[in-house]
Amino acid sequence: MASQPNIPQIEYPCNWDYRLMGSDLSALQQCVLEIVGHRPHSHQPSNVSSSGKYVSLLVSLKVETVDDRDAVFLAFKSHPAVRVVL
Repeated sequence: MASQPNIPQIEYPCNWDYRLMGSDLSALQQCVLEIVGHRPHSHQPSNVSSSGKYVSLLVSLKVETVDDRDAVFLAFKSHPAVRVVL
């Protein structure tokens, strides 16, 4: 099967970044601990909306496969503290 020209070829394992957005920074940080657990990772506050209503948290961790990457994304997406995952 030939690779599609506009889809990047990603080699796993690799480091992957997720940007979580929500209304409570401490709830986002707790979400990361619940989902990522003891896997090596880093997280740092990123942006705050001009109104202060929303915050974002940048989470970086090593993913082993595309399925692993997608599973973490879906877990973040379904967590009640997270409004948006990028």
